[in-house]
Amino acid sequence: MAALAPGFAWLITGRVVSAVVHSTLIAAFVATARDMAPTGRKAAWGARITLGIGLSSVAGVPAGTLIGDTFGWRATFWALAALSLAATALLLRCPPPQDRPTRIRHRETFPGCRRLVLPLPLALTALVIANGTAGAFTLYTYASPYLTRAADFPSQAVTVLLFLYGAGGLAGNTLGGRAADRYPQAAVPVTLGAVTAALLLLALPTTARWTAAAAFCLLGTTYFATIPALNTRIVTTAGPSSPTMALTINNSAFCIGIALGSWLGGLLLAHGHTLRSLAAAGAALAATAVLVALTTSTRRRHDLPMAQPIA
Repeated sequence: MAALAPGFAWLITGRVVSAVVHSTLIAAFVATARDMAPTGRKAAWGARITLGIGLSSVAGVPAGTLIGDTFGWRATFWALAALSLAATALLLRCPPPQDRPTRIRHRETFPGCRRLVLPLPLALTALVIANGTAGAFTLYTYASPYLTRAADFPSQAVTVLLFLYGAGGLAGNTLGGRAADRYPQAAVPVTLGAVTAALLLLALPTTARWTAAAAFCLLGTTYFATIPALNTRIVTTAGPSSPTMALTINNSAFCIGIALGSWLGGLLLAHGHTLRSLAAAGAALAATAVLVALTTSTRRRHDLPMAQPIA
């Protein structure tokens, strides 16, 4: 639809149609990976899916730009359609296992765990995800002007710094998956706290150029480390009844956070605030996410003793 769009409205419609299934698709992939994972490795295996998302972003943005510049913007959407068809054919040829013995065993072993599926815990976890993501994207959406005008880098250095941000994200995603498996309660506040610290460094008016570069790469590492930790948190909060639905809520909260952070950053700039103030606003949102995460962790330890064994 996007490749054949006769006008802008049809192009946007095509993007909306693809976005409608995005959250469900990512949730199904992550849930399947977690179902296939051995005991104690669910977060790490789920992180492999989000690692693929990061890799596709790092490779896809320059590849899509190159295709569009060489053959026109429609060619980029034709390439995406071809890749989607190839992925569909691969899934039909090599379907993932359909049985989920681990979930059935949990349901039989912990029959009272249905009470964990409560709107409030899921809503609070979704709030943590949305706030933490919004904190990172309040600045990241405007990374190019921040790096050139606030941090005083030449425009030629922006591509390199964005690549380093992505490389740090790949490393952080892997480390975050391991941390979520070993320390499921601490992983979320620790990774979000690190995001807050990176944003605070970027907000300081005295931050030197190379300190800003290091903090920017740290932001990529720490933000991507939050993703597997938050995946694990929301699945654990939902309990064994519907982890795929919980992951759908999780991905939707990420998307809301991206939109909220981008909107907030644009609003601040439109009202004359500096680029460094975007980092400060992002740090405030991330710090709020840390506080909510700590509060929900305390509630679960005292009120929900059955949540810990659920993977």
